[in-house]
Amino acid sequence: MLPPGPTVRRAYDLMTAGRHDQAEQILRRHLQKEPKDSTGLHILAATLLSRGQHAQAAFFARQANQLFPHDFAILSILGTALCTSGEEELAVKVYQEATSLAPDKPTLWSGLGTTLMATHRLDEAIPAFEKGVALDPTEYSGAMNLAVCHTRLGDAISSLKVLIEALKHHPKNEGLLLHAAAMCNYADYLTPEQVRAAHESVARVIESRVKNVRTIAAAPLIGRPLRVGLLSGDFYNHSCSFFLEALLSHFAHEGSRRDARIELFCYSATHKSDDITQRLRAFGHPWRDVLSLNDSACADAVRSDRIDILIDCAGYTHDTRVQVLAHRAAPIQMTYLGYPNTTALKECDYRIVDSITDPPENEHHCTERLLRLDPHFLCYTPLRDGRSAQINQIPPCERIGRVTFASFNALMKIVDGTIDVWSRILLAVPGSRLLLKSKHTGARKRIGDAFVARGVEPSRVELLPPVDSTADHMALYNDVDIALDPFPYNGTTTTYESLVMGVPVVALAGDRHASRVSMSILHAVGVPELVATGTDAYVQLAATLASDVARLRHWRATLREQLIRSPACDQAAFARGFAAALHKAWEERVSSVK
Repeated sequence: MLPPGPTVRRAYDLMTAGRHDQAEQILRRHLQKEPKDSTGLHILAATLLSRGQHAQAAFFARQANQLFPHDFAILSILGTALCTSGEEELAVKVYQEATSLAPDKPTLWSGLGTTLMATHRLDEAIPAFEKGVALDPTEYSGAMNLAVCHTRLGDAISSLKVLIEALKHHPKNEGLLLHAAAMCNYADYLTPEQVRAAHESVARVIESRVKNVRTIAAAPLIGRPLRVGLLSGDFYNHSCSFFLEALLSHFAHEGSRRDARIELFCYSATHKSDDITQRLRAFGHPWRDVLSLNDSACADAVRSDRIDILIDCAGYTHDTRVQVLAHRAAPIQMTYLGYPNTTALKECDYRIVDSITDPPENEHHCTERLLRLDPHFLCYTPLRDGRSAQINQIPPCERIGRVTFASFNALMKIVDGTIDVWSRILLAVPGSRLLLKSKHTGARKRIGDAFVARGVEPSRVELLPPVDSTADHMALYNDVDIALDPFPYNGTTTTYESLVMGVPVVALAGDRHASRVSMSILHAVGVPELVATGTDAYVQLAATLASDVARLRHWRATLREQLIRSPACDQAAFARGFAAALHKAWEERVSSVK
């Protein structure tokens, strides 16, 4: 590519200064006179790319590429423009050519990895990102995307290792810190204190961006309901929606009465609105779409509604807006439901849990005060959207002559320690098999190889691809005798789904919230005997159940009804306890400022 002339240089300076519209105007006028100025075409493509005009950027980058077909810088812009304008496969070929021309340029390997990610070729994206990071360990985007690739392939531990290395170069990067904190929940080698420290690190960075946090007074209600806001990006077909529905449904009916104790508001940061979104909106609670608002503006929206208690429902998950809490949007702020750990934010006052998930001796694991909803901190809505699939009353071990274990949890929860124990179970129950699920072939190979390394024959571990519908997913449980709960990060929705389909879940009681959720569920449903207190007991419990066909048959006939009649699904009782706990917190806050 030729050196830029004075006009193109001036446009380039404007572009780098963020004045993209002026740069574009200058370049378009220049190219009318000099249509074969490859440098001008290249800079215009980059300018248009910065402005989000991806198809136009690709058009001018192609022209530059025709003039200088072997220029890696032009190829880089062309590859990015093609990828963002929907031509991902062609973008991969362009970046492959660029890396062959300049294999020492880390940004090209990062670009190749990004285009491979866009085509869902994660197994190929990982080595591309690894080459880029090896060339320049300080390169942020390549490291972050490498961690994301591992996460999507269900390998939380590899993701965490990448993030820890990247944080050595970017110790205050919020994105890296947030992702690392979330991955810590899967690491069985970390203590609860180390996990809390990771959350405190990201919280301090979030708080450092907020100036002049407001103080909002809490006053007596004087005959009005408590105004409660639910802040979530999961108001769609997401596992959290099955628990939010219980609250939205109950208080929609209560809200029509004069003596209503709670008035709910929904603050939706949902990217994937669908029929479940419409279902939840139909309950009629005030609904605010805050996806496009920045954190400060979102906090202003909450304040304008005069919300008394704002409840974050996502924690440090992918679509979180937990940062809004750092702005103090309401007199009382809480975190609940969608995340199994502390926010560590100074402006988050409470965390909603129960006495099993968070016994008194574990209170130091989080910075918030614990608001315990006993006997169970969740309320599940079980029989919707195909979750009432018909149960085959004959256990599969009777039908096919072998015991089938299964775990349909995300593969990220299946770490080495879990595989160690599950391998022991398979070896203790001759002929048994294990069903897992993953949409990525690379993840299926990694997990399969891990079991083989522990002496389990490949044919005994089957990794199923995703199914088309919820009904099909639930029907898979008819091929399962016993569900195995992962640790240290338990299932939640998957535990309920197993019980809905009459399949017992073997759980291990752990030392932190994430590893005690299934224990709480099983106690609430009335089957505490399915909880083991150590890995040896866990193996023994699973093996004993596998030999008790009569018991398995009994549970297939009774577990669904037992679940539905239990506190785990008692919407009215749960809502009363929820309202009472929030009112008590409010009264304590009012009393503390008198």
